[in-house]
This record gives sequence, structure tokens and C-alpha cells, in this order.
Amino acid sequence: MSQKKLGRPKAYPGETPTRMTVSLRPRYKKAIEMLAQDRGTSLNEAVEFCIAYTSANVIFDGKPLIYFIRPDVEPFNFFVQSLPTFFDISPEFDGEYRSNTGWGIDNIKLYDEYLSEIQSKPKSLWTSLDRTMHDVISSKTTDVLNCFRFRDLINAILECWKEGISAEIMKEWMDICAEYIAANKYVPSGTLIGRQSPDQPYAFINLDDDSQN
Repeated sequence: MSQKKLGRPKAYPGETPTRMTVSLRPRYKKAIEMLAQDRGTSLNEAVEFCIAYTSANVIFDGKPLIYFIRPDVEPFNFFVQSLPTFFDISPEFDGEYRSNTGWGIDNIKLYDEYLSEIQSKPKSLWTSLDRTMHDVISSKTTDVLNCFRFRDLINAILECWKEGISAEIMKEWMDICAEYIAANKYVPSGTLIGRQSPDQPYAFINLDDDSQN
């Protein structure tokens, strides 16, 4: 499963890339080029990362700037979208998805192959994405990893990495999701996520029974 070098920022639903012409001092142009090389991306991706990372750390009216340009729950929701739904576990998986089932065996095989591909390269050649993927995935147990669909989890980590969200925060989010799945088996339709403030953990809210997990 080869990892392709990232190119232009991908198109997102409802968003059309805007072309801008800017001038940079040579030192900052060099910084962008070095960042792109380390992250294994294009210059466009490196610039987007700088803007997203800065927006998350600059405060406007008591909130990070990034909260004004995208929903607070958007990054966490990438992980939620990786969790099984009713249709994932029934009837083919008979309500189960843990490591003693086909789902689990196939999932863990994919994770192992993905990590093996990263590990096959000298660490000096690992990109920032390689390091993040390896850190996040290798830190989790089989039971936690089997709470997520492999390809969707890889995409969730990728999208959060693009925004500069740390591996430690991603691990915390995975644990929140895994705890929910351990208790509920799947994410029912009509389930929302949210939190009261940026320093509070995310929570799942099932509108069907008004219960909060």
C-alpha cells in the first residue's frame, strides 16, 4: 500500500480553491520550501498548513481564529466518521466488529501493512506525516484500532495533520471514540457531537433518546 506524495490541496465540498499572488522575503520562501520537503507536500499544502496552524494559535475575541472559519467539531468529526454505523455491523458482522471477527482481522492486517511500509524506510527519510501516522497508530491497542474503519481513520489522521493538530490530541480523540463504541457498538443515526468550550472534551449526543455519552 504505497503512500503517494501529496500535491495540490484536495477539493472539499462547498469550497473552491482561490488563487492568490503574494510576495515573500527569501528567508520565508526558504522556510516554506523546507517545510514542504519535510512534510512531503507541495508548496501549496505547506502554505495551507502554515495558515491553519497559525489560525489555531492566534486568538480573536477570546477564541482561536480558526473557529471563525470552520466548525469547532470538524477535525474531531473526521474520527467520528471513521466509526461503524448500524450498516457496518449488521447483518454481515452480526453486531460484532472486534478482533475475533473478519472485520478485526482485516483491519489489523491493513494497519500492520501500513506501519510496515513506513518502517521499511530509514527514519531519517520519514516525512512529518510518516512520523505522525506511526506515532498515532502504533500507540493504540487492537481493540481501539478495530473501532475504526481503516481507510477512514487514515484520512482522519491525514486531515488533522494538515491542520497541525498534534498526535497527542488525535490519540485522545480516538480514545473518546473507542469508549463510545465499546458502550454503544455503533453510531446511531441522529447522533451529534459537541463540547461546551475548547478546553472541554467532545461528547456524543443521541437525539433519539436525549442521552449524552
